[in-house]
Amino acid sequence: MTDKGRQPRTVTYALQVVRQVFNYAKNHDLFNGDNPVSKVKKPSNDNRRNRYLDKEEAEKLLKALENRSPQLHNVSLISLHCGIRAGEIFNLTWENVNFKRDFISVTDTKSGRNRNIPMTNEVRNMFEEVKKTSTTELVFVSSNDNGDDRTIFSFVS
Repeated sequence: MTDKGRQPRTVTYALQVVRQVFNYAKNHDLFNGDNPVSKVKKPSNDNRRNRYLDKEEAEKLLKALENRSPQLHNVSLISLHCGIRAGEIFNLTWENVNFKRDFISVTDTKSGRNRNIPMTNEVRNMFEEVKKTSTTELVFVSSNDNGDDRTIFSFVS
């Protein structure tokens, strides 16, 4: 399969299917012996994405989002400028935003380590505008009107 130009992940999936077929056959007394796939070396694969938006693409995206949903625009702005994960952004409280020192304190992270992220001027200006009309401790509140500020953020506008 590799010689025919198939990606390593495709080869791995195919090997998994064949392995499952042999395991099923062995468990139902349709096959005796060792699973032949267990002797086949799986190809290594790197699924990391190495594609990033350039400045023009990022500006175009933010402009389109601003017209569709100001809140989604703001979340995307923080993500693009500060590299903060979506879950971390949704959990931001105003206590996490340090206007005096221009940084965002990110807590309860995937790695388990708290960190301080510098704010760009655009992010700071956005926070200042959002703060003017905010009535909750959370920076971004769900669009659900059930009284629970910590419900899952909705992208539906």
